[in-house]
Amino acid sequence: MREIRFRGYCPHDKKMYLPVYFDNLEVWWWNPETGKVEILGDRYLNTMLIFIEVMQFTGLKDRNGVEIYEGDILKRADGIFKVAWDDSEAGFNMYDLKNTFVWGSVGWDTEIIGNIYENPILLEGGAREHPETI
Repeated sequence: MREIRFRGYCPHDKKMYLPVYFDNLEVWWWNPETGKVEILGDRYLNTMLIFIEVMQFTGLKDRNGVEIYEGDILKRADGIFKVAWDDSEAGFNMYDLKNTFVWGSVGWDTEIIGNIYENPILLEGGAREHPETI
């Protein structure tokens, strides 16, 4: 059985947190630098889950052994794709820049080059215009 883990992107401070945990409507993480639990989001708005973009670990790793999370942007020999949950398949799948389902594996033949929150330019075809990002 795979381990279920989550990471969270906080638009307030534009930072990705890994891993994140949940307590009622709060999202928090253990900060290894301070040795303290920190609540993410806007503390004045109850730190509800709606203020943190939460992504689940797919249970897979890319060809470099890096864990693949929902929202990651992957590079494969035939293009650039994003990882998202597919309700009809009850699993994680890859989608191209036009948001079309792509056949093939998520994992061993792919490489993570970013994510949809910190590197959205990659989904706009920017990877072709900015090859240094891939």
